[in-house]
Amino acid sequence: MIHTTIRSFAAAAALFPVLGLDAHDPQPQVQALRASAPAQQTPAADPFVLAAGPLKLTDLVARAANYLGCNILIDPREAQQIADAAITLQREVKTDRAGCEEFLAAALSEAGMVVGYVDGTQQTMAATMRNGAYADRMLVRAVPRTPAEVLARPGLAMPATVIVDLQHCGNREAFEALRPFATTGRSPREGIVVQDLGESDRLMLVGLQRDLAFALGLLAKVDTPEAASAKKRAAEQRELEDRLRRLEQQLREKQPGKDGGK
Repeated sequence: MIHTTIRSFAAAAALFPVLGLDAHDPQPQVQALRASAPAQQTPAADPFVLAAGPLKLTDLVARAANYLGCNILIDPREAQQIADAAITLQREVKTDRAGCEEFLAAALSEAGMVVGYVDGTQQTMAATMRNGAYADRMLVRAVPRTPAEVLARPGLAMPATVIVDLQHCGNREAFEALRPFATTGRSPREGIVVQDLGESDRLMLVGLQRDLAFALGLLAKVDTPEAASAKKRAAEQRELEDRLRRLEQQLREKQPGKDGGK
């Protein structure tokens, strides 16, 4: 079974409310980062705008949460790791809801965090350090996508999963194409998890959607009619080699012994 991994906020307790969790609760406390605007389940009519210049990640999160109409949850202990993180915009950002999601996810990704929706109504997001204690939650939060949906938003750095049905090559050839980027692991801490589904021509990929788009593009160059021909030739070569080995074994068995053939 193929199972491999591929390479490719500040703690604002005074600014944002902490969810009603007991301080002695063994489960980690979570901060809810959200502005005062009501939740929106449809794209905002006005564009999402960020002025050129320096911008703290906490401000970006608050403004994105306000625009998207959602809460953004983050463990305070992980928030401390990027308490002073900021970015500098050389140009103004002016985009729509999808662009806001992509910009937020990309900015947090550069800071070592992964963000994604945790509910079907898109009213709650959660962010975690990619190499932190809760990175495995990415697997649970990965949203099922079709290959077309992944390729439609190749810049979205949010967790997703996609099933790939190979048309010409097999899993072995697909895996070999991805091998240069692979490291062993069960969590997409460094890239994409590639899982063999038990069929010779079907794979499941889990990771950030932008990484999945890259993987799909790479597989498209491998999964070609030429690859099918090469696969057939390789199979024929293996069959020929097996026949030769069996023939050699039969000849050795028929050779006379040292005692004159008795």
